[in-house]
Amino acid sequence: MRTKIPINKDLIPYRFRIKVFGGTYRFEVHYNDVSDTFTIALLDSEKPVCIEPIIYGTPLFKCGYIPEVYPPFNLVAVDESGEADKVTYENFGKTVFLTIDGGGEAQYE
Repeated sequence: MRTKIPINKDLIPYRFRIKVFGGTYRFEVHYNDVSDTFTIALLDSEKPVCIEPIIYGTPLFKCGYIPEVYPPFNLVAVDESGEADKVTYENFGKTVFLTIDGGGEAQYE
């Protein structure tokens, strides 16, 4: 089971927090319209720890993993309907969602 993280494209760039699995994690989302690419940064206070492109089916924040800082769950963009196989501005938030792989209850701030 996957928990969807709502991304509001109208607010980009913006920051948000997620409380899940006993921890609070801060993120910042950006969009590059030239390459039709979303990026997400993992923040420590106000400082980015890691910035990665959101690539369909690829778990985020796994390169150079730091257990005390990085989330203990997989964030991955997927289309559970099977309609898409990449993240685009048109499908992100419609059929493709950033999800917490493995379930869990999430609170958004």
